[in-house]
Amino acid sequence: VINDTMLPIEGTITANPASPVAGEEVRLRYTPTNLPEGVLMSDLEIDWYCEGTIAQEQSENFTSIPDAGTHRYDVVVCHEKLGSLGNTTLLVTMPY
Repeated sequence: VINDTMLPIEGTITANPASPVAGEEVRLRYTPTNLPEGVLMSDLEIDWYCEGTIAQEQSENFTSIPDAGTHRYDVVVCHEKLGSLGNTTLLVTMPY
């Protein structure tokens, strides 16, 4: 028996700029932190959600001009191998 199950994919989301001003574009980037040997970023399915609604599919980057307030951005990442699902969350606060 060969166990070909992959561990869940972990990662981080960074925002640029980290402290945006009202009406400013925010660029979010997902970076995996534990890809196993032989698995590339291009092998991953990376989907972005804003407040639980799909915002963008198949991209490691997402750009938005959020309304004033705090917004939750989630990234759901998977690979075709069994067990390879993961997610990461970032809260972005836009001033009024």
